[in-house]
Amino acid sequence: MSEESTDLDELLGRVPAGWTRHVVDGRPWGVSRVEHVDGRTTTLTAEQLGGSSMFSANIWHTSGGPLLRPCEVPARVVLDFLEELPRSE
Repeated sequence: MSEESTDLDELLGRVPAGWTRHVVDGRPWGVSRVEHVDGRTTTLTAEQLGGSSMFSANIWHTSGGPLLRPCEVPARVVLDFLEELPRSE
């Protein structure tokens, strides 16, 4: 998964800690980012507001780079979702 994790830190940086609302592909989503173990792991959850779509993923921050482990969907779904979020300024 090294190719997919290459930009994962930058993509994850688009999601602030806590719960935030985002519009992705014209639909509202509630997105939650929680850091654990002094930032060594991250839990990301996303739920389409007013819809039935959702996913969650864990990200382990290792010396070799971040490792994405989605729970209900393929990794590409999580990465595509994160790529749709605006860049932080």
